[in-house]
Amino acid sequence: MGLGTDTAIVRGALAGIREIEGTDAGTMADRAVDIKLTSALIALVGLVDRLVSIMFVLMMSHMLRLRRRTLMHAIGSYRRPAELER
Repeated sequence: MGLGTDTAIVRGALAGIREIEGTDAGTMADRAVDIKLTSALIALVGLVDRLVSIMFVLMMSHMLRLRRRTLMHAIGSYRRPAELER
């Protein structure tokens, strides 16, 4: 079944010319489920993206505090930050 056949079936059903039944109904139901699963996957990816973004924001502030402490320690001991023992 090609794309043209599916389009004709949908147009016919919308125009009231032909009811969707049998294999056509099963095919359309399967596609509707696929669309729902795809939209759920998109929502899940969006949620994970937001959580990862929040984690990066929190980690960035933590890393900046660590660098500032290392820099202040280097200035206090008259050494370059690369020479400090970690």
